Amino acid sequence: MINTGLSIAIDIGTTGCRTELFDAAGKIIAKESVEYTLHVPQSGWAEQDPEEIYAAVMECLRRLPTDGVDALVMSSVFHSFIPLNRAGQPLTKMWIWADNRAVEYANRIKKALPGLYERTACPCHPMYLPAKIAWFKDNRQQAYRETRHIASIKEYVLFRWFKRYVVDKSIASGSGLYNFKTLSWDQELLRFLELDPSMLSEVVDTDYQFTVTEASPLRKVGIKQGLPLVIGAGDGVLSSLGTGAVRKGQLTAMIGTSGAVRILSPLPKTDIKGRTWCYNLSKDWWVLGGAINNGGLAYRWVRDNLMGMDVAEASASSESYERINEKAWEIPPGAEGVIFLPYLTGERSPYWNANARGVLFGLGLNHSRYHIARATVEGVVFRMYSVFQALEDLGGPVAEVRLTGGVAGSRLWVQTVADVFQREVLLPENHGSGLGAWILLQHAQGKLKSLLDAELLAGVMEKHQPRVEYAGLYQELYDLYNRIYEKLQGEFFQIARLQRTMNPNRNGGK
Repeated sequence: MINTGLSIAIDIGTTGCRTELFDAAGKIIAKESVEYTLHVPQSGWAEQDPEEIYAAVMECLRRLPTDGVDALVMSSVFHSFIPLNRAGQPLTKMWIWADNRAVEYANRIKKALPGLYERTACPCHPMYLPAKIAWFKDNRQQAYRETRHIASIKEYVLFRWFKRYVVDKSIASGSGLYNFKTLSWDQELLRFLELDPSMLSEVVDTDYQFTVTEASPLRKVGIKQGLPLVIGAGDGVLSSLGTGAVRKGQLTAMIGTSGAVRILSPLPKTDIKGRTWCYNLSKDWWVLGGAINNGGLAYRWVRDNLMGMDVAEASASSESYERINEKAWEIPPGAEGVIFLPYLTGERSPYWNANARGVLFGLGLNHSRYHIARATVEGVVFRMYSVFQALEDLGGPVAEVRLTGGVAGSRLWVQTVADVFQREVLLPENHGSGLGAWILLQHAQGKLKSLLDAELLAGVMEKHQPRVEYAGLYQELYDLYNRIYEKLQGEFFQIARLQRTMNPNRNGGK
């Protein structure tokens, strides 16, 4: 077989699947994507159909030119949960990271197993698998009795392709079940959950390679027999690799549907205050970080519920955001005293409070919907900044922030990040989980000596400087923002409890 250097990165994300065809230099020469449905049957629940996701992955591959492809590599979303029966068939829909139904179980586990975070580097929160498993065991008893394996979406897809249950250390380390000190499933936690270890997959390094066989369904979408498929890692840690933010003092901030702030570390670390997580990237590298639930998701809520005129006058969804961004840009920094706590789906880092809810504070007759839009941007960036502070405490001073995600094309968002963080913000020319997966593939195949060389592959950087004249204003608003949050703890718990008991039917329960 002639080595062309062509490879495919498969990225299974939260809202859709994306496949990218890379040449030998890391340039994308073709790409395909397919979206899938998010199901919210009750308040706090978030589900997807694993069969629909599998079909989307296969469709993306089917559309992509595969002639000359030498290798494949995978990236996928963290924290998904699928119970499978003896035949490997899903017994329920997949629960994604945003599913908060198991909040009370997370609290029970935290009380019952002190020291768990120090072993797993995953705070007790309903997005992680321990709480999900405990809820499932108590509330879906018949399905639990039929369960023979618990898998993430990547494990499920790989089982369909290779008939083996295998999970990479990255996805395992983001499950909440994995002990980073023993590099194995945490035995004390499994005993507490009464979970048989045979129900969990074999854990392998992120450079582990499968070989496509003639019997694999991959053959049906044009993938040749004998090609290697590198198992890869989770999308978040691969995104950091793709930005080239791999050296001390460099940080990746991603704002898409959700948001995340990350730094690389040669050793796994936990935070004495429990604010951050730590996931595996490779044999030599870990990623320290924190994620927020409400990034672009909160801004989309504002658009969909408050900006009907802008949406109606726009010719496309992206244009509606541009119109709102430009109007919000005209509002002075600080939104003339409007503060938005954007906890529309609870919150993760650094407080790990699934009961938190959205709060608009400071509204007056002089404020318009564009003040709310600007306050939403600032509120999301304040959330990111709180994680940034925790990571500086853990990993040392940060000199530069590399910003990625859907907001990177907006001067409103980019400048707000620079002004709140008071750091230079760089926009990588090439970035994303797909590029990170491609870089990991090159390293796995011996074509890249060190993952630190990823810095050389990120491309030209567009730079944005912080405006020092707004440093004091944003610090005062940020302090007020935090005080509002602290004063509402009891109220957050009470309203979240009431919302879980209220009938979700809008028509008076009829």
